[in-house]
Amino acid sequence: MMAIIHLVGVRDDGAPGFPSNYELEQTFTTPAFNQEFGGDWTTQRKALYRKYCGEPIYIENVSKEWDMVGGSHGATVLKIVCKI
Repeated sequence: MMAIIHLVGVRDDGAPGFPSNYELEQTFTTPAFNQEFGGDWTTQRKALYRKYCGEPIYIENVSKEWDMVGGSHGATVLKIVCKI
């Protein structure tokens, strides 16, 4: 199977940056991410896959690649694998 991989960053204001080994295609603040992809984790994965890959939707191909939680300031790298 061939695939295209998208890496997207989401971070709270005041959170440290992302690890340098990730080349992020796009970054969002947490409020901007919630506005565009709001809902529970299943709903967010559907919306992310639709935006970056189109239809049909494979939510199992959206995962957290890296996650740092530090009190109220967190950052996450999401990996979206599009089947082609």
